[in-house]
Amino acid sequence: MPVYMQNILYYTALIVLVGGFIVGLALALRSRREAREGVDLTSEADMLTEFQRARDAGEMDDAEFRRVRDLLITGKGSRGGELPDNRPDSGSEERPPTYHPPESPTPADPD
Repeated sequence: MPVYMQNILYYTALIVLVGGFIVGLALALRSRREAREGVDLTSEADMLTEFQRARDAGEMDDAEFRRVRDLLITGKGSRGGELPDNRPDSGSEERPPTYHPPESPTPADPD
């Protein structure tokens, strides 16, 4: 096979790969945009009303409602990440017991 044919195949394959990458990126961005357009954003007040209804109906207890209400009011956690629990310790029944190994005696001086 002549050298110029190898160059033509090389550049043709390179153009096809780059073109495929660009088309794939465009399709991914389009699908992401369409997915975001389909999301119905609910206001915090509407969500709080629904959570109050759930609490009144007995679907949610008061502790859960207070936690959700605090998250909605402070705006923390709206990104979907976990928040650290900064509340004072109300009891250790939810937390497993902590194991502290016994203190070992220090080694005696060999002299």
